[in-house]
Amino acid sequence: MRNLPYYFFSGTESVLKSFISFYKIFYWTLRYPGLKISFKSHISSGAKIKVIKGARVNIGKVFLGKGVTIFAEAGSNIIIKQNVFIGHYTTIVAREKITIEENVQIAEFVTIRDQNHNVNQFSLFEVSPIHIGSNVWLGAKVTVAKGVKIADGTVVGAHAFVNKSISVKAVVAGVPAKIVKQL
Repeated sequence: MRNLPYYFFSGTESVLKSFISFYKIFYWTLRYPGLKISFKSHISSGAKIKVIKGARVNIGKVFLGKGVTIFAEAGSNIIIKQNVFIGHYTTIVAREKITIEENVQIAEFVTIRDQNHNVNQFSLFEVSPIHIGSNVWLGAKVTVAKGVKIADGTVVGAHAFVNKSISVKAVVAGVPAKIVKQL
């Protein structure tokens, strides 16, 4: 063994990471019948998916960063299509429906929730679906609120709070998010 060149073992770590991703996907699909996830996905350490009975989650080939949380309440639907990158410690929570189209880049610490608490009755939720178009880029620490539709090709600047739909391809930023430049 000592006489083998150093590059002989260079792929061992990536093979191990691939095996761990495969194992997590296999475990989650057995545990949650409502979950379908591509075995070509990469799952980093600490990523969590929870699918309550009656919910459906369909995930294509994606990268889930460290500490990502995806949570689907009973009766909800989460669809994440192909070639989506979800950065570290991002949270996606659905009570109704969240759709993320293909080729979307989501940076770290992003929050996507299709519900808000009702101010008058805190135990109740106001719910409305979210749709994120293809080729969208969400910067670090962006929050996407209920009922938002983000147009294809939109770029959302870091720390933005998106509480209204963006119907044109644009760069948006701020709290609340406003169009800075149309693309």
